[in-house]
Amino acid sequence: MPDKIIKDAGHGGMEPGEQIHFRVQTGQFIERANAIELLNQLQREDYPAFMVYQNGYYKVQVGAFVEQDNAVSMERRLRRAGYNTFLCT
Repeated sequence: MPDKIIKDAGHGGMEPGEQIHFRVQTGQFIERANAIELLNQLQREDYPAFMVYQNGYYKVQVGAFVEQDNAVSMERRLRRAGYNTFLCT
């Protein structure tokens, strides 16, 4: 079970010149256990998934892509596998 959660991720305090990373979000949960279940499923399928705690929600995301096209490619792959997705930064 993952212990590490990225807390309060966001772009409010970005430094000049800092790169934006595109991620694919596959779920948002109030209950941590639900997020961990999805996270574990994605990781078992070898997706580079992680969990972020932001604004009171546990968000399960995949990848951190500099190129938006790579994130779109991952989003398509996840959708074909049956996951609900959207891109975020």
